[in-house]
Amino acid sequence: MSLFFRHTIAAGALLFLAIGCASREHARPLPEPPKSYVRIRQEITNKTEFQVALRKFIPGKGPGPSIWLVGVSHLGATEYFTQLQSELDLKTLVLFEGISASRQHPTRLNSASEVRVEREPGGAHASGAEGLQPALAKALGLRFQLEAIDYSRPNFQNSDLSIPELRQLLADQPKTADDQGASREFEALLQAMQGQSLFNALLRVALPFVATSPGLQGVAKLALIEILGQIDGNPAKIPGLPESDKQLMDVLLEHRNQQVMVDLQKELPHLQKQDSVAILYGVAHMPDLEQRLETRLHYRPVETSWLTAFDVDSTEAGISEAQVKFLRGLLKQELREMAN
Repeated sequence: MSLFFRHTIAAGALLFLAIGCASREHARPLPEPPKSYVRIRQEITNKTEFQVALRKFIPGKGPGPSIWLVGVSHLGATEYFTQLQSELDLKTLVLFEGISASRQHPTRLNSASEVRVEREPGGAHASGAEGLQPALAKALGLRFQLEAIDYSRPNFQNSDLSIPELRQLLADQPKTADDQGASREFEALLQAMQGQSLFNALLRVALPFVATSPGLQGVAKLALIEILGQIDGNPAKIPGLPESDKQLMDVLLEHRNQQVMVDLQKELPHLQKQDSVAILYGVAHMPDLEQRLETRLHYRPVETSWLTAFDVDSTEAGISEAQVKFLRGLLKQELREMAN
């Protein structure tokens, strides 16, 4: 297919995963690599489900609270976010992602007056432009994470870097002669999420048509499920990414995950064995966080549960089995060609 189609695959996955981007594989010794945090389930032929994992960890030895790595899909069905909220409300502490203009962390738990929601770039901007993620959610008949989860709960604590901190980290990345650098890619991503980019404007022309057609809506959701499944929820596995995008993903993953670990280690001495901590981040962050829990804190996984973020019923959408097979084959072919 065309270069535009390939760019759309990459851009769509990056924006769907938003600021929960992933990095390249890193050489960090492990007994075995982390298992995936996303999967596609198709128990009945006409329904395809995109599922996200919640994985429980306990100390390898000695006392300590349980830690749950709660991968989150930034777009999902209402039922998904309802189930997710119920799970989070049971936890003693929830460390969540949320990049904003500044960073302020509550010093201890149960300080509801100090907790404030740190929204990622992507919500309604001062200019009135709707962010791309809410617009995409609306077109697909889904909900956007920041509008569906209640972050004002007293057990919720922001654990992320601020935009100025990220800008400084990205400015320190090396640049090549033929590359504009990760800093420019980051600014472009922010503009797209805030509804201020040309790409966003073009999508705004197309998205209303998707929303009015169950068939188009179904095809779009099915394509999104297939792409995310094929790249294992990890944008770094999109073939042919330029070096600047790889640098951006490295910073968005590595340094933000490091901040989570810093906050977690500050809180652990104040928690008891019966307590529980949830780390609520995009699915692409999860394998690296799992490695950090195992190698640095000597925690081990003991339980995994799955929530269906959203699904597609091809019969209800009017998509034939032949069309489903064609779409899957087309996406696989495009990803293979992108690798070359």
